[in-house]
Amino acid sequence: MFFTFRAYSRMALAYHKLNDLQNARVYYLKSLAEHRTPETKAKLSEVTNFICMFQVEQFEIDFQFLSK
Repeated sequence: MFFTFRAYSRMALAYHKLNDLQNARVYYLKSLAEHRTPETKAKLSEVTNFICMFQVEQFEIDFQFLSK
């Protein structure tokens, strides 16, 4: 259990670099559950913003397609 937050944080960073944002978010949350660091909190916020922006863009594209 010692330093598991670092392993979770590294796994999240790897998923983030692979653009697998959902898994990155999961592992950032696990890392924060073990130990709260400002760096991990900032990265989680960044990933969450990317996910929200992607979902908004997807919604707008779907809405434009349906309105035609």
